[in-house]
Amino acid sequence: CDLLNFNNCVKNTTSVIAHPESASPTLALDMAGNAFEWTLDWYDANYYATSPIQDPPGADGGIFRVIRGSSFESDPTQVASAIRRPANPTITSRDLGFRCVVQQPINFPPYCQASPYLPVSEIPTPLANTCQAPVAQRRDPSCKGKIPSNTILLPRGSTYTVRSDGYDCTSVIVNEMLQVTCTGPDATSGTLEVCNSTCGEPPTPSLTGSAVCDPGYSFDPATRQCAYTPLAGQSGPQGCPPGYALDPAAGQVCRPTLGLDNQCPLGQYYDALYGGCVPGNGQANCNLYGLDNPSLASTCYPGCPAGFAFNLASQCCQAPAIGLYPDCQPGLAYDPSLGACAPRPEQASADNGCAFVSV
Repeated sequence: CDLLNFNNCVKNTTSVIAHPESASPTLALDMAGNAFEWTLDWYDANYYATSPIQDPPGADGGIFRVIRGSSFESDPTQVASAIRRPANPTITSRDLGFRCVVQQPINFPPYCQASPYLPVSEIPTPLANTCQAPVAQRRDPSCKGKIPSNTILLPRGSTYTVRSDGYDCTSVIVNEMLQVTCTGPDATSGTLEVCNSTCGEPPTPSLTGSAVCDPGYSFDPATRQCAYTPLAGQSGPQGCPPGYALDPAAGQVCRPTLGLDNQCPLGQYYDALYGGCVPGNGQANCNLYGLDNPSLASTCYPGCPAGFAFNLASQCCQAPAIGLYPDCQPGLAYDPSLGACAPRPEQASADNGCAFVSV
């Protein structure tokens, strides 16, 4: 769990920069665990038997697309990046996403307004659930004709849900046990969610705390939003202000650190080699987020997203109306009672007597 989010270590997705020490040789993060990822390839079980060795383009067509990687629920046997999983392109899942690739990213200025959020330190730990998940007994895989199948035994009264597209499961009571047999494209990449039917709904922890803003923003009581207020980049006698740290590569220049939500601001990404958040286009010399430098801003910023206007005085993108600014970060929703972005209710609850089984 120190290197990747898997095997229900956290029981939920985490920030993509939560495990920087496990970056790939090309500095890609989360190549294992956290969330499965869609790929453009069509699924063909025998494709690699005849494909080019170097950069194979994928099958010409098919029914299923390929899913790679693994998720926060994957067990240790299922985290190898080489494992392919077939899935209908229309399915969705709480542990399935995609990796964005922008061929020519643009270094847009920060937005003049952003939503406050609840800091990670004030998000309650999911309440413990004493209701135990059923223990699955696995039988050896077999084949029905040329179709691979897996059989597991569950305590009578257990329920199950197929979580992988392309798999079909049937069940029967055998010796007071629920025998579940699943067939699919292979005998290793399917997932069942098995639950204890006697478990009730666990209590949801209440959310309390004070809303905060990212470094470079200040809270505006009038709008209850975060207003962009860049600071001078040079450190003073007391060092850098809160939320900023000295950039070792630029002498006495202070740069914003990660926000209290452990995420980079919108438009930036975490660069493991740099050790911090950088612009989308990777231009370190134009890393002006949170810094007051109008002359360099006019050079580094090519403009704003469509519908926004560049405010030179504040060096940010101004919306024509307040409600048009971007909302909360992914996984969060605005909570009116807190006046801040906070975890969605389902993200704050513990699992409830359920477990995931590979089939």
